[in-house]
This record gives sequence, structure tokens and C-alpha cells, in this order.
Amino acid sequence: MVMGGRNKILLLTIVLAAILLRLPGMFWGLKDAVEYFEPDEWAHTQVAKEFINSFDRKLMPDERVSRYWTTWGFGVQTGFFGYPLLKLKSLNGKIANTDITFVSRTLSLAYSVFLIVLVFVITKTIFND
Repeated sequence: MVMGGRNKILLLTIVLAAILLRLPGMFWGLKDAVEYFEPDEWAHTQVAKEFINSFDRKLMPDERVSRYWTTWGFGVQTGFFGYPLLKLKSLNGKIANTDITFVSRTLSLAYSVFLIVLVFVITKTIFND
């Protein structure tokens, strides 16, 4: 599927608008202690911490992981994709409590952009535009 110039500009505009709308919230509540957007964000970071602690207890040894009722998919993905970044950061010193939350928000942004592109391509295919 080849995308015309007009469609490329439209898609780029939509993606940039989505990123710009999300950026202010990326850093919200990440000063000294984490303030979460919602309870799900807390639960996903707990899953990520538990996932990381399952194979590397030294990275976050003082982290207390709480049990929760939530799906594990996004939290495990946060731990999986965030682990290399957190491990690298830990070489220069201790990682902050807010680092895993920032990884989670960045992954959420990446998935959001992917979803926008996917819907755009599906819509373009359906309507032959």
C-alpha cells in the first residue's frame, strides 16, 4: 500500500498532535515521589517491579511489591522493555522510584502512536483512499 503525500502529511499531523497532547502528562507527578494518574498506573508499576524482581532482586531490592487485581500484560511489558534502561541507569547510581513509572508512560505513548497509525492504515484500506 502506497500512501500519497496528502495522507502522509495528515498522518504525521495526527501523530504529532497526539504526542504533543501527551507530553505534558509524561512528567506529571514525577518529582520526588510518584503521584499516579490513576490506580491502574500504580498496579502496572507493581507488576513491572515484581517481574523485574523475579530475575534481578538487586536492581530494586528495597521495593515492596503489593498484590493487586489487574491484568499482567502491560506491567510485564513495562518490566521487559524497561529493564535494560533501568539496569543501565543503575550503573551510574541508584534508580529512582519514578523511573519505572516514566518507562510505563513512554511505553503507553508508543502503543498509542502505533494504534493511531494502525487505525489510519485500516481506514485507508477500507475506504480505498
